[in-house]
Amino acid sequence: MDLYGTYAGPHGSRLTLTNIGGTTVTFTARDWPAENGVGILAEDSPSFDGEGTWSLVNDPGEAGLIRLSFENRDTGSSGTPLRQLEVGKGEGDAKPLLFAKLGDPDVCRVYELER
Repeated sequence: MDLYGTYAGPHGSRLTLTNIGGTTVTFTARDWPAENGVGILAEDSPSFDGEGTWSLVNDPGEAGLIRLSFENRDTGSSGTPLRQLEVGKGEGDAKPLLFAKLGDPDVCRVYELER
């Protein structure tokens, strides 16, 4: 339940995680990266609006992972959209943040969304 809400990311992207009752959890994404990889950090990277369901998938003791399942996949791009995010906490506060590590781990490029 701590994850429900709207997160803002690079270049105007927004992700809203909601619970419509029972075990159904949905999301809406605006200006969402149409591809996955380091290119999504560029201002001119392709984006789209979409929606679907999300799930928290992780083994006990591991960091939380959110998987997005888009209902509409018409992104205008031949690539696969960003659809998996890690759950973390912002520095100095208890607000959750969502992020994806991109490319070479030694370079440490991160796509980050804050609530």
